[in-house]
Amino acid sequence: MDISVTSDSFFSDPKLRRVRVPGRDDVGVVLVPGMNFGSNPAVYCLGIHFPETGECLYFDQKRVETVQD
Repeated sequence: MDISVTSDSFFSDPKLRRVRVPGRDDVGVVLVPGMNFGSNPAVYCLGIHFPETGECLYFDQKRVETVQD
């Protein structure tokens, strides 16, 4: 991924997975496809960027729903 690309062009990239999470109305894009936090039991999280607010947050993969185009 080219770091110089703006958030808007990241968001429109068809290769990126667009998702929704509970408690948020905006759609985010998965930038980090997975990371384990903890060890017993480990929580598998996805790093998601929300272009509307500029936030980058991690969410449990079980709470993330893919947006259908």
